[in-house]
Amino acid sequence: MYPVEECDSVSDHYPQTCACCGEELKGFDPNPYRHQVVEIPPIQLHIEEHRRQQLTCLHCGEKTRAALPETVEEFG
Repeated sequence: MYPVEECDSVSDHYPQTCACCGEELKGFDPNPYRHQVVEIPPIQLHIEEHRRQQLTCLHCGEKTRAALPETVEEFG
């Protein structure tokens, strides 16, 4: 159970009437039963495309493709 200070929101729910006789209820519970719902937000993909251009040498005709920068994983 997380401390109440770490909750993003807190909602108090009060019974309106007695479960036994149906009489209207009033007051405050100093020690309410706590129930927490923890949700993990959806993962957001970050897609980055790196285009390795291939150029042809005008002198010899050899085709050369650019390498990926060292900071970019080959398979990722």
